[in-house]
Amino acid sequence: MNYKNFILAFFTSAAIVSVPATSYAARPSYDYLQATYLRQDLDDFNCTQTGLELAGSISVDESMFVQASMSDVSDAPCGSQLFRVSAGLRGDYGTQSNLFMKASLFNLNIDTPDDSGLGYGIAAGVRSYINAGVELNGTISYDNVDIDGVDLGLGFGVGIVYGLSNGLAVTGDLTYAEENEVMGTNIGIRYYF
Repeated sequence: MNYKNFILAFFTSAAIVSVPATSYAARPSYDYLQATYLRQDLDDFNCTQTGLELAGSISVDESMFVQASMSDVSDAPCGSQLFRVSAGLRGDYGTQSNLFMKASLFNLNIDTPDDSGLGYGIAAGVRSYINAGVELNGTISYDNVDIDGVDLGLGFGVGIVYGLSNGLAVTGDLTYAEENEVMGTNIGIRYYF
């Protein structure tokens, strides 16, 4: 299945999904912990790497949030570990959506060649409920890291969060980093607090 068909099927199924009658917040929450299985196809390096990411997000007030994540992906001949901290702003858009922007600092360690570097990133996006407990989101980002031969550059992401209950949800997203042609397919579980 090509990625265009996958994205179409992904969002079509999300649009027709019905959720049990449970009370959900009017807008997506920024207070959660999440574990995600990552799969990344790196065209420029001719490899596919898989692994786990642990992430957390917490609201500072009505308009600010902070996030942290760490991931470890590997598969011969490639692999990497990433630790990222972010601070962001969010604002309401309509009755069921948030617009957000964030800035981040990160440390990236790559396995081949053995190298590491500090980086920074910026991102902007939207998170919106399309149905009670069903969130669609989209992000555009730019990341820069100080490692020779590694350009993260411009990135795009689309995702869905499907609420199983008030405190638990499953997530799925597709990401694409333009410079090294990295396509990510990720599935996770999120706990809201």
